[in-house]
Amino acid sequence: MSKLAEKPTDRPVHKMDPNEVSPYEAYPSASPWFRFRHSYTEISSLAGSTHVRSRETRFENGRFTSESFEGTLGQSFHDDLVANAQKLFLAQTAFLLRQFSWFLPFHDRSSRRDE
Repeated sequence: MSKLAEKPTDRPVHKMDPNEVSPYEAYPSASPWFRFRHSYTEISSLAGSTHVRSRETRFENGRFTSESFEGTLGQSFHDDLVANAQKLFLAQTAFLLRQFSWFLPFHDRSSRRDE
């Protein structure tokens, strides 16, 4: 006895009625409270030029989309970006430390410096 399955005999092909089978439809309104988004941006400076690489992936309304790009900019873009990041970091640090200065005994509540 052979262990192979028997070959089916030739059977006639039946044509499908288009009204018999309904086409697949995606969920018309996916759950609005389930969304996913992830973005990644890499900025590097090498040999006088700034290289930018970005990728964004998201799942919204039952659809999964992904976008990415790469580009090269001048050195001044990187310098401005670093300067702005440093200013933002220093401003946030100063704000945080100002909150703790209220607990110091020599804190002068009447004078306030503008920054």
